Amino acid sequence: AYGQQAELYPWVVLPEQLSLRLEFNARIEVAEGLMFGTHRLLGSLKAWLSARQCGVTGIRLHWEHDLQRRGDAKAGSLEVRTGQASRDMQHLARLLAENLARTTLLAPVVAITLAALEVEPLPTASASLLSDDTARGESLQQLLERLSARLGAQQVRTGHTTPDHRPQRMQAWVPSTLDGAARAGTATPAPRKVRAAS
Repeated sequence: AYGQQAELYPWVVLPEQLSLRLEFNARIEVAEGLMFGTHRLLGSLKAWLSARQCGVTGIRLHWEHDLQRRGDAKAGSLEVRTGQASRDMQHLARLLAENLARTTLLAPVVAITLAALEVEPLPTASASLLSDDTARGESLQQLLERLSARLGAQQVRTGHTTPDHRPQRMQAWVPSTLDGAARAGTATPAPRKVRAAS
């Protein structure tokens, strides 16, 4: 009270792993209804990532069924992965919404949990003072990830070179959401055309 001793406050230490849980006030019957609570959890995830100067490359949404009405249904989960580290929660929400649109809940849901699976350092980019320098729309990588979530990973492919001297084997088509190491392992050569002898 007299100011004779310095008042020290402990540093805020963020957890190394993040797992957020949210209980609903009512039972959720359809998978699209989970997005209301997911948006709240994504906001907390963005604050955690910004404080740690990191970006996420994989998240898991886990839901718990009502104990009284689930029967033999087990709790479900959904994983979403991105090609590069990101703090864009709108993009992650779009990917989750695309996957949840094709998901059927086996029983009503009473709680969800959002967990960050993989986190990478991602420095914060300084915002521009000029309005013309602001990026508009989504990047090509985000577009490919959204199309892959909607159409399926095997439907959206990109060309990948393979170490082969034969022209018909120098290129393969792989899912566009895979990283470089995974592309090399799953590369399938272009179909070989054989001309019938006349």
